[in-house]
Formats: sequence, C-alpha cells, structure tokens
Amino acid sequence: MSTEDATRKVTMNYGTTEAAARCQASQLADTNGGGSLQYPVKGLYTFNTVCSWNITVSPSAPGMLLSFGWMDIGIDQTACEGDALKLSLPNGTSLWSLCGLGDKTVSLPYNALTITFVSYNTYQGGGFSLKYSPATESTKSIDIRTSNGGALKFPPTGNYSNNERLYWLVGSNQPNMGVRVTVHAKNIEFSPLCGFDSLSFYTTNARLMQKICGTSTGPEEFFFNFSPLLLVFTSDEDTVGSGFYLTYTFQKLPTTPMPPSTTSVQAKSSPRPTEANKCSSIYNPAPSSSGELLFPASGLYSFHTSCSWKIDTGVQYAGLAMTFHWMDIDNVTKHCRGNSLTATTMNHEVLYEFCGKDDSVLNATFPLSSIYLVFTSTNKYQGAGFYLTYTAVSNPLPSALEISGSRGGALQFPLTGQYNSYAYHEWDIATNDTKKGIRITMERKDIPTCSLASLKVYTKNGTFLQRFCGSSQTPKTFDFAHHALRLIFTNNGATPGDGFRLEYRFSKDAMNRHHSRIAMMAIASCVLLLTFSMVVAVVCKRRAARGNQRGTCNSLKHGAQAQRPTAFPDFQGFHATDDLPPPYVQLSKVPLE
Repeated sequence: MSTEDATRKVTMNYGTTEAAARCQASQLADTNGGGSLQYPVKGLYTFNTVCSWNITVSPSAPGMLLSFGWMDIGIDQTACEGDALKLSLPNGTSLWSLCGLGDKTVSLPYNALTITFVSYNTYQGGGFSLKYSPATESTKSIDIRTSNGGALKFPPTGNYSNNERLYWLVGSNQPNMGVRVTVHAKNIEFSPLCGFDSLSFYTTNARLMQKICGTSTGPEEFFFNFSPLLLVFTSDEDTVGSGFYLTYTFQKLPTTPMPPSTTSVQAKSSPRPTEANKCSSIYNPAPSSSGELLFPASGLYSFHTSCSWKIDTGVQYAGLAMTFHWMDIDNVTKHCRGNSLTATTMNHEVLYEFCGKDDSVLNATFPLSSIYLVFTSTNKYQGAGFYLTYTAVSNPLPSALEISGSRGGALQFPLTGQYNSYAYHEWDIATNDTKKGIRITMERKDIPTCSLASLKVYTKNGTFLQRFCGSSQTPKTFDFAHHALRLIFTNNGATPGDGFRLEYRFSKDAMNRHHSRIAMMAIASCVLLLTFSMVVAVVCKRRAARGNQRGTCNSLKHGAQAQRPTAFPDFQGFHATDDLPPPYVQLSKVPLE
C-alpha cells in the first residue's frame, strides 16, 4: 500500500453515513452447513463503527472452522486493542480478538458464534472476508493458524478437565525454519518435575525439548531450531486450572557456507597480519535468536592470536544451540593443548574447549542464553578456523552441557551448581556404525547417595549395563559393545550433589576390548571349573579308596539338577510415557537407529 493510499484511508470522512449502511455486509449460507461473510461489501470500513453478525453450523458438528481469505483490520497492534474483529459466544462470553493483515484459519469447539466488528477513528481498512464451515475433527481449544505463525488458547473459557490429553502440531511449509513460542499466560497444576499436569514440547520423533507447568502472567519465550513442533497437554485425575495462552512465529534458520578453499599448514613462518585484522570474522555482535560466526573471514588465522566473541541470543528463558559445520583449529585433538576455541560463561568460567580438525558436524547445547567464545593460537599450526551457526532453544531439560558429533561427545550435568533433590533426566548417545562400540570416560562424579540417586546406562532395548554413583575425581574408562546407549539420571530425594562430567567416543576398540574381556572371563571361568573338577576328582578317588564316597561325589555321580527361575524380575529401567497421544505414543521410547 502506498503512502498516499494510507493517508487517504485515515483522512477519509464517513461521519454522515447511516448506522445501518455502515454495517452492510455480504452474508451467504451454503449447502454444507456453513456460509460466508464479507464486510464491507466494497470500499473501506468506516470510523467509529460497531457491527455484529451471528453465524452457525450444523449442531452435530464437533466445532467450527473459519477461513479468512483476507483481513485488513487495524495496524501496529500487539493485542488488538484498537480496530478488531471480536469472537464471542451467543451468551456474550468473549473468546478472541483478531486484527492485522493477511489470511488466517481459526478452529473453535462451538457450533454458534457472534462476530463483532469494532473500529475507532485512527485507521480505515478493507475489512475481512471469511468462510465458515463445520469442523471435521473434534477440538477443545481455539487454534489460529497463519502463514507466519499462530496462536493457541486452551481451554477457550473456564478450566480444563481432569484426565485431558490433547496435542497440536505446528509448523511452517517453508524449509529450514525454527519456531519461536511465547507463553503469555498459564495456570497449570504445579509439581516439581511437572509430573501431574503439563504442557510439553516435542520433536516429531517424540524427543522431549521442554515441559512447563505452574502459574504465570508474564511472557515466557522459547525458541526451537526445528519445525514442525509437537505440543502435548496432559492432566491427571486431580486439580485443574485455566490452562494456557500462547502465540508462535516461524523464523528462518541460517544457511551453511562452504569451507574455505584454503589448506591448513604446519609451519614456522607466515605473512603476519596487522593487529587490526587478526580477528577479522563474519559475525554480528547484536543480540539475536540466531546467527553465525566464521573465523577468519578468509584465508588462515595467524600465529599468536587471541580473539573473543559474545554469543547472545537475546531471548529470555532460552538455551543456546551451536552447530560447528567444519573446524580446522589444530592437529591435536586430545586435551586441546595447542590452539583452541574455549566457551566460557559471562563470568569467564570455562565450559568447554574445542580443537582439532573435522569436516563433520559437531553440536553443542548450553543451558545459557549467552556465552563467550575465546580463540587462542600458538606458533606451531595455522588452519582455516571454524564456521558455526547458533540458535536460541527452549531452555534444555535438564540444565546440562551436551556435545555430540560423529566421533563422540561429552555430557556434564548440571552445568553449574548442584542437581535437585528430585530429578529424572535421560540422554541418548548413538552412532550409525554398528561395528563400533562406545567408550565412556567418567572424568568426575559427585552423586553421594547410591540408594536414591545414580546415573544408569542401558542398551537401546532397555537392558541394564552399568550404574555410576558415589564421589570420585579420578577418570575411569568403561567400554560398551553397543552402538547405542541410553543414560538415565534419577534422584528420589537424596541430598543434592555436583553431578558428573563424562566424555564418550565411538570406537571399534571399545567393541573389541569388550569382547576380549568377555573372552578372558570365559577362559578364567573354564580354568576355575577345570581346577575345581580336578580337585573334586582327587578327593573322590581318595574317599573311594577308603570306601567313603559321600556328599560332593554323590552329587557329581548322580548329577544335580539346576533349578531354573520360575519368573524374571520386573525391569525397572524405563518409565512408561503416558503423555503422548496416538499416533505418537509409540514413538516415546522407540529403539535408537
């Protein structure tokens, strides 16, 4: 719309128009139990106008669907406090207000609505055009969808019921998009781990990303670096609340540039850049929910360099997910004793050090909205540096540092402080190479009460393998002959501790060492059994010579029958996940690929 048209809309005077003419609209019914409504019939709507229409669909329909072909009502409004289209029940109960530009789709669990248009004296627009029809699926919420986002309110009025299970799938039809969710208000029964009533956010393969409950009236913002997003609301058999109201928008994620066409060198001399361009990079220092960092901007980094960047998502209640698309920092991959990129807190506490050379993707998740990255180089190696992208994510559950890549990764829980008295958290680590095992190095642990708190390791099908608890600062390595593991930390009321920090690597050696250890144990068992048999044989021979053959000799002679267990103990490793409705309920504990 041009400036001239906008000015014409605001200054045009319709003050002499009759009230009946002001509300003239095109309203038609169709044979499918719905109809259409357009206001105004032509031109622009007038100032200071209030118009109402009643629309209904078949009483047997589970709800109503409103499809707006276009809307031009009010401008620069955050809560439709000016010109608006208000939706309410015939008894006057207010449901929702719509405004702005563009197309919209609204689904409601009602068969009859009153639509009220309200205008003031600040703007004149083209109004709206909508079609209404019976809903084909049952809904208990007000669900609004637009091309760039939407809104969700559950329940529309009053309190939700006991034993509810509802889900919504929101996503963009554009590739490489994330979802920003703003929870404006919530009143959901509180529990320490949101185990009673909750609103949960999942990936479509049922990985839990965030769970919220409790009461708040201020906005809480979460960013998910993927789309679509699955929302699941569940309630138990006791205590209800007024539910939640949220809005969401879709946001484009950064794209990945190709690695530079330079090769790293290991040399003693190179052209020395000036101090001003040593830290030249592609980087935007302004707070942003997503961004990128390419260092150096071109060529190779220089010797004796120290550079730092602040990565700030600018999103409240958010974590930070970084993806290294390639890295050429040093030719030493262990302990990062040469060149390195160090992630620190705002108080400069070291979180993790990145180094080495790797063209595969490496992911790092921090339960912090902002961190520092500090790069340092010596005089022994020059490389192409690194390229990373970052996005704000919903504050990770739990508050842990997670590093994962094709070669392995690391896990630290909690990142700072101590874990809570009641906790249940799980992580999956896996490689696609089924010939590789997983070697876990427990660098440190502080989980004092083994009877109530521990970190347990399971196979992908739930077989228990290892338990970690107690306190130790001495690293210890464990090999597992499995390409996929699930780690579960639980605390059922024990005194909090500092948690643990571990690293893991995918390695054929881990598989081979595990099998070698099993073979050695089998050989040792055979040797012990053979030795025992020889001793028993000698004893029995001596007793036979004396005419005294009893006890063990009789047992061996007649063969003792081993007693098989009549039942196996119940497996207590995993907890059934009841908060995913069909068809997602089968996905909550799917085997790892």
